[in-house]
Amino acid sequence: MTTVTVSGEVVGLKSIAAYYFGLDINTNVTKQEAEEALQQ
Repeated sequence: MTTVTVSGEVVGLKSIAAYYFGLDINTNVTKQEAEEALQQ
């Protein structure tokens, strides 16, 4: 399980996601939505 707790880690996660999926990443999500998406 991946848990994102601080903004510095979010930047790293966004960089990895951008590398794999492109740069269009919605950052306006709740913690619960983010956790559910990571579990998929």
